[in-house]
Amino acid sequence: MRAHETVFLPAVDANRAGVIRGAWLNGFAELALPLAFAVAMILQRLGMLDILRIRAGYSPVDYVTFRLCPECYARDWPHPAMLYDKSLPMNLHVWLEQAGLVSAEQFLPFYVVLQALVLVGGTWILARSLFPSRLHAVAGLAVVTFGHVAGANLAGFGDGLAHFSPYLYYNFAHGFALAGLGFVLRRMPLAAALALAVAILSHVMIGLYAALFAATFLAVAPVRTWLTARHAAGALIVAAAALWMIVPELGAPAGDPIGSGEWYRRMLLYTAHLSPVETGLFTTRLGPVVLPVLLPVMLAVLIALGRWSGSVTERFVLAGCLALSALTVIGLALPSFTHEPFLLRLTLARASYLVTVIAVLLVAAWLADRLCRGSVLLAVPAAFALLVLPLTQPGIAVVPCLAVLLLDSLLDPDSPRAARRWFVAAVALLLLVAALVAWYSGIRPAGLDLMTGALKGTIGGIVPLLLLKIAVVVAVIAQGLRLLARYWPVAGNVAPGAVVLTLLVVLIGVGWWSADLRASRQIARHGASVADSMAAQRWLADHTPRDSLFIAPPDGMNGWRELSARSFFGMPRHLMQGYSIYRSDKAVLAEGDRRLAVFGFDVREIPLAEIAARVRVDPTYYLRAVNDAARRAYDGMTAEGFARLRREYGVDYAVVHAGRCPDCAGRLPRCHAGPVYEVYGLGGRCGDD
Repeated sequence: MRAHETVFLPAVDANRAGVIRGAWLNGFAELALPLAFAVAMILQRLGMLDILRIRAGYSPVDYVTFRLCPECYARDWPHPAMLYDKSLPMNLHVWLEQAGLVSAEQFLPFYVVLQALVLVGGTWILARSLFPSRLHAVAGLAVVTFGHVAGANLAGFGDGLAHFSPYLYYNFAHGFALAGLGFVLRRMPLAAALALAVAILSHVMIGLYAALFAATFLAVAPVRTWLTARHAAGALIVAAAALWMIVPELGAPAGDPIGSGEWYRRMLLYTAHLSPVETGLFTTRLGPVVLPVLLPVMLAVLIALGRWSGSVTERFVLAGCLALSALTVIGLALPSFTHEPFLLRLTLARASYLVTVIAVLLVAAWLADRLCRGSVLLAVPAAFALLVLPLTQPGIAVVPCLAVLLLDSLLDPDSPRAARRWFVAAVALLLLVAALVAWYSGIRPAGLDLMTGALKGTIGGIVPLLLLKIAVVVAVIAQGLRLLARYWPVAGNVAPGAVVLTLLVVLIGVGWWSADLRASRQIARHGASVADSMAAQRWLADHTPRDSLFIAPPDGMNGWRELSARSFFGMPRHLMQGYSIYRSDKAVLAEGDRRLAVFGFDVREIPLAEIAARVRVDPTYYLRAVNDAARRAYDGMTAEGFARLRREYGVDYAVVHAGRCPDCAGRLPRCHAGPVYEVYGLGGRCGDD
């Protein structure tokens, strides 16, 4: 990006913007600042890795077993992990194990580290390409590293970029996609093309959204800047990656596909991602899904209105966001016109995630700018809003942000035009009053979080009054260093860097604290069951034949393949959604229905009209219903019921909750006993005995 171009923030002298003098110090800062966030993210992820993978399942370890040990999963129920062949990072695990360098189990922690570095690095490249100083980039990076709103989208995927399946491939795709946009801004077409190609090869749609965003540069930049051999080569690289991923999907489907009408009926039963409007997007899901997208974008638009300069970079950001917004609208409208599986699986509404990322980065950077360069009256509310921004879940701290925007519009002498300034102030005041009235009237959707529970609750587990005290300290430091630099020129070389470091330490500290509180709750709630599940799985792996088939309680523990490496009967959700929905295979769908009957639920005869009416009000109704029915049926299973599973499905082992099957102990051999789970042999013996 050219030095004089900025994005909705005033151009500032480099050394006053937090750039440390000296080439080697500059380079050190460019590495050390994002690395600090990466280390914090890595430590949090590694501490939660076992709980995440055993609770959610679908990890690379599961996939490698499927690829390299076919006999282990010869009788397994098909599930989406079998589709990981299309993702470059997932194949990395297979290549490393095939080469004998490291097993998937041993490599998984390093893979988590690598993903964190890629996501933080890509975000840092984009933030440093968008904003004029490291101060702004540090603030933006904090929101992505710890926040839950960066990456929110109208398809309803994820819980912030950093929190969505951190052991899969999404962070690779997101990191390289953001880096690709950063390289576009830096006029580095080949680097941008390579980054976007890797994003596409990691997750085709995430990469293509970013590629479309990048392509809008052609519409806003002078022709002479992109009509070059390097840009042509870059376009070919991106096109080749896209074709490599898309063309195989256009071939004839495997098996006997179900019709589009039946596919759509089945899809509505288990997911709201592919048909958002029909599953209550603008009614029951307005708070948790729409507002976390709408509100940061609204704030970003108001900020941009008061600071628009018309630079190429600003026009590029606007064009890219408009292009993805149009794609999102098409994705939302598509199910009203067609139920074609291929088109709905594109999940075009997910394209809005990049718009939200850009918006949140801008809001965070602007708050940091107002903290350090705005009026003294702005310092405390700006610091408070900046601290709250990464902690709200899943909404955004809209009220503190609107308060800062209102004060900024009234007090900021840098506002370019009086008319524009007063318009922004009026809109901010109107929205602020509306948000407060809604809050105190009892309308409290997630996106309108004033303080996620007002002063009676907590923000990310932290008491608001404590956050306010921290904000006062940060504001005093920032404004004090600003005054010191003004009246003592020698301090001018140190003050900007000191502000950046202060903000870095505070944001990482508060973000870590909040994340640690959430992790502690997860460990307290699930730690014992996860540990005992791992013990039961290790027993299955060590003592049973490779072609064994087992069944486990439908209690939300989805990672039963992780360590057992044995064929699994399937969880109710897998049987209902199944591989069949991804591949539209009629035979697999029929087998899923047959197995689902074991858990006391039948979805075959529910008419589409009834399904549509229920999911419009409650998108998770059928998932909850099938899970509740399955838990009741499984907990009531007797030794005779398990014997029937043995006869009809060939199930060899049953995992049950300790003490839930009183007659099993007397009639079936108990092979493994733990405090939470017990394993019984259904074939009259245990393992290799």
